[in-house]
Amino acid sequence: MHYLGPEDEILHQRYARTLMALAQECGRLDKIAEDLEAFSRAVEENRLFAKVFSHPAIAQEEKIKLLEAFSKKARFSREFIYFLKLLAENKRLNIIHGILLKYRDLYDRHKRRQKIVVQTAARLTAKETRRLKAILAKALNKNVYIEQVVDPFVVAGFNLKVANRTYNLSLNNRLKFAEERLIGQ
Repeated sequence: MHYLGPEDEILHQRYARTLMALAQECGRLDKIAEDLEAFSRAVEENRLFAKVFSHPAIAQEEKIKLLEAFSKKARFSREFIYFLKLLAENKRLNIIHGILLKYRDLYDRHKRRQKIVVQTAARLTAKETRRLKAILAKALNKNVYIEQVVDPFVVAGFNLKVANRTYNLSLNNRLKFAEERLIGQ
């Protein structure tokens, strides 16, 4: 992944806000979120697809025709197809993933949802995930969805990432903290 400068962040944010306004105006917030996720995933998973849209030798009209055909086959909403055409015309399809990330933030804020990243050594069971989700939803007073990351180096416990804060609740961290206190005394 390349470094995103402030101008990239601003560009992603502007397009995400535009898409959010369009989605709210037409009452298709959830459908457009699904369409954006699907298109971004298609671009990420198929490098050839992404190269076609960024290749300078392929005419802009051809890219738009290809985009329309793909969008109709994928059953994207007409509003999202319009948005993709706007991106294509402005030669901005290459920033779709950045737009997705900013749109997710706006969508979550609108829906009063909070993404929680849980890092554990082994996959949590469905019961553990539900219990953790309920505890965090109550503590944060928001709807919570959990993204789990398996990391074999997390020993006995887990790490939580909520927004821009990370909480290290692992045995590794507790041992490190105890060691620091013993050395410091």
